[in-house]
Amino acid sequence: MFLLSLLCFFIAVTFVFLRRYYKWSFLFVILQYFFAFFGYGISHFPYVLYPYVKVNAGLAIMPSKAVLFLAVMAVSVLIPVAIIAARIYLLRRRNEFKRALNK
Repeated sequence: MFLLSLLCFFIAVTFVFLRRYYKWSFLFVILQYFFAFFGYGISHFPYVLYPYVKVNAGLAIMPSKAVLFLAVMAVSVLIPVAIIAARIYLLRRRNEFKRALNK
């Protein structure tokens, strides 16, 4: 996971230094944070409640269908909102840059 995070970071930095593909750069930064966060969580999972809970006992309890449904719905709402917010932010910055050049 950390290697994927590092790879996404280098791709995003390359796009920024080339001053092209800013939308792809934003996507790779988001992926970089996701992979880093996920890798950190996986690496520390066995030590969260190590003396009290065994990993096998924790995996036997499956989340209810309602919690799973809410998680899927939350992700399905948050991803389009993040994409729309990124578009609005990037388009606003591009229009401000064009206006500054025309002055």
